[in-house]
Amino acid sequence: MISSLHGRLLITILIVISLMWGAWFAGQVLQTRRYQEVMWDEASRYTATQMLLSLPRDVDLASQPPGFRVPEGVEPWTRELRLAFQIWLKKDGRLLMGSPLIGRTPLKADFRDGPAVVRIDGEQWRVFALSDAENLIQVQIGKPQSELDATARSWMQFALLIAAILFLLLAVAIWFVICLSLRSVERVQASIQARQPLDLDPLPNTDLPREIRPLVDSFNQLLVQLSTALEGERRFIADAAHELRTPLAALTTYAELALNAPDGRSEREALQRLMLAVKRSARLSEQLLDLARIDARPDAGGSQSVGLHELVLVVARDFEVMASKKHQSLSLQVEPCTIAGYVDELGILIRNLIDNAVRYAGQGGRVEITCRNVPATAGGAEQVHFKVADDGPGVPVEERERIFDRFYRVAGSSDRGSGIGLSLVSRAAQLHGAAIDISEGIAGRGFAVTVSFPSQALQSE
Repeated sequence: MISSLHGRLLITILIVISLMWGAWFAGQVLQTRRYQEVMWDEASRYTATQMLLSLPRDVDLASQPPGFRVPEGVEPWTRELRLAFQIWLKKDGRLLMGSPLIGRTPLKADFRDGPAVVRIDGEQWRVFALSDAENLIQVQIGKPQSELDATARSWMQFALLIAAILFLLLAVAIWFVICLSLRSVERVQASIQARQPLDLDPLPNTDLPREIRPLVDSFNQLLVQLSTALEGERRFIADAAHELRTPLAALTTYAELALNAPDGRSEREALQRLMLAVKRSARLSEQLLDLARIDARPDAGGSQSVGLHELVLVVARDFEVMASKKHQSLSLQVEPCTIAGYVDELGILIRNLIDNAVRYAGQGGRVEITCRNVPATAGGAEQVHFKVADDGPGVPVEERERIFDRFYRVAGSSDRGSGIGLSLVSRAAQLHGAAIDISEGIAGRGFAVTVSFPSQALQSE
């Protein structure tokens, strides 16, 4: 199998041309042979006619055909150009004159006018016979069939030689055209080979063939996606490093305070602060891992039927202790809801929404969690709504669009979060094709987030 596109195109084109040329040449061989015989017959007819018109009326008085000799050193005929003629007196079958090449045997023994192929001395001859108007005299002209065939072969050999030369010239021309046509593709190849590992600039697509341009455009689209993903990873690493720097510095500070505490009470306070910093660092690390896991998940395939209400109940129970410490009211209103999705990513979405609500609702606050089916409306489809609302300080309207950005925090917040939780919610919702709606929280206060999932029936369709 030829791996070169140049070679494939050249060989394919030449094979097609060879097959067509072979069929044409076979037809030419048959046509040339037939044309050669027709030409010989017509030439013989003309020669015989001239001979008849040249004979005297009293030719029958001649007793013997003339027998002149040729000069010394002159051959009367050659093997390659044998030609014989005879003039017969038809009334008594007497040979008036003829070529010594054939002797006194009639070329055409039946004396019928017209062309024929006869066998003389074991050899085939092409013979043409023509009689005068009174049917008294017949002229017979003959030539060996082998000589006619040799002439045809000579023509064919010459034609074959010319065709071979033209074939080679055609191959060179086709190769030149192919190389010229694919020069732009080779430029793209050279551009790729000369690139640095992280060079994701678009490939050149000028002067490309129409068939190749969509492929290069697809590569460029892929490069844009890779560039966007790589830039996001770089930004993520930079932001993560920045976020981890603060809790690590706090851990170091509180550890030093505990080591240098003058008394047990100061040491205990430093250890408590150290514990809080450890928990915050652990939560940040967990969220970073969740974020990396969601980003690594492809956006299609592998989903399964999930009972969202059951998942909400399991996750909500994990926050009961945290809510009770803050004397918060944590209420759940769920009904059986089934969606198509990924259990781990749905757990991340639910956990971060509830964690965000409990964290910012404050002491004695209220948190309401609902999960219900929403009937289809006109022109719409059945959905499943998961909502978490609180009565905390809420989020200013002008900042609501940005709270789902990575590492974004609302200014003036009493609880310093990581800025990752809601970005995890946004990414998990996007993975499930869900929509996020932001509204006021409980009793016109606080903050509420509603995630609308497509129904299981819509997913299965």
